[in-house]
Amino acid sequence: KIGVQIAKAIQVDQLEAGLTSVVAAITAQAALLNAPSPESAISTSRLVDGLALFGDQGARIAVWVMHSKVYYDLVKDQISANIDGISNFNVANAAPVTLNRPVLVTDSASLVNGSVYTTLGLTSDAVVLEDSEQESMMGDLITGKDNLVVRLQGEFAYNVGVKGCAWDVANGGVNPDDTALGTGTNWDSVMDSVKDLPGIALYSI
Repeated sequence: KIGVQIAKAIQVDQLEAGLTSVVAAITAQAALLNAPSPESAISTSRLVDGLALFGDQGARIAVWVMHSKVYYDLVKDQISANIDGISNFNVANAAPVTLNRPVLVTDSASLVNGSVYTTLGLTSDAVVLEDSEQESMMGDLITGKDNLVVRLQGEFAYNVGVKGCAWDVANGGVNPDDTALGTGTNWDSVMDSVKDLPGIALYSI
């Protein structure tokens, strides 16, 4: 049971690190960010605006990543818009029409900044997480207390890569924490075109 809990915790940690990194890398590029002023809610047309940021390479956007609030706001928007035809089946099952792209729904803190939510449109291999060493777990039996105590300690390590970006070691360090990973200036674009970066981002309320 402990092993199952640890495995889940590692996956959650990697998910947060990956999303934190890719959000920072994309939003640091003004050309890849749809942030209307005044701020507005999510809508089908906003998704189209996001794809338009990639221009003729919009087909590279393979998946949407959004917070559950944004997901259900999109469902409600499409209900109020009276979408007809085959789309009715999607709406009836609380699944929004997302321009033929699947949606990954996660209530990750990296997608929320105050009252503003970030929705990502990611390309294939936008962010890659790779284990860099074998996970280790050690246990000790501690005596001398009222009851015997088992102390467990473990460690794991992984690498985070963001498509089209290089990690700025001078600024971000060799073993970055979440704050460093979430700093956009630590992710340096190495591509000539923003269309070769990991994707696009939309801000909504």
